[in-house]
Amino acid sequence: MNVIRLLRSGILGPAIFFALGLIAAQPAERNGINLARFDVSKLPREMVSEYLSPMEFRMLGFTKKGWIVLWDKDTRTETDSGCYVEMHVLNLTNDSDIDSVNSESCEISEEKRQRFIDRWQPKLSASSSLERFPLYAEGDKLIAEVRVRKEMEGEFDEYYGDVWLASKERGEKKIGTISDRRSNPNFAEIIGFIRSPLEDRIAVVVGFPSRTHGSTKLDLIAYQVIGVHLGVGFLSPHRPNSR
Repeated sequence: MNVIRLLRSGILGPAIFFALGLIAAQPAERNGINLARFDVSKLPREMVSEYLSPMEFRMLGFTKKGWIVLWDKDTRTETDSGCYVEMHVLNLTNDSDIDSVNSESCEISEEKRQRFIDRWQPKLSASSSLERFPLYAEGDKLIAEVRVRKEMEGEFDEYYGDVWLASKERGEKKIGTISDRRSNPNFAEIIGFIRSPLEDRIAVVVGFPSRTHGSTKLDLIAYQVIGVHLGVGFLSPHRPNSR
């Protein structure tokens, strides 16, 4: 899988997007749908840094091939300007990055931004909205959840958050793992899902707290987007195992 990181010095993880800081007014195509809805009030106060900032992470729309176009901004980087902006296209079949344009000056130039928009032409349809689980489909009820597992690595315990999609009719399947080593998967939250306009697939949005390099407290919110097909891959003897 390709990795999208806005924190330049972070640990790698699949399709993870970091976004911190308030955003000034943006052109219409950047407004999109707000995906940064992690509820920081649920975090233990003693574990959170006083510098935790509001975050911005948006979906601009879907391409003609059903890929999702995202826009995010990070204000906790080691760049001279102190922020990093990126627009990118995510393939929901394998969670890989198809294309991106970025800037370390807090704003993508008008020329680069328009060229990117013209190339991918992201569109928001009537079904392009962030919905909450459960998901009801064909008489079935599906939920997404994060299951924390512990593994011994050397002398220390490491905790990982596996993201599962489960239903009574289809069964269940693991669709991804929160692999950011500085995250705390115990406080991970399923933000919601977005329906693909082209196929029986959704994009699941997961949010979780993490730490910047050198920080001892949680001071940023990370987002991971996972594409999942609703018709195949569930742990059932009657269905093939595929994402």
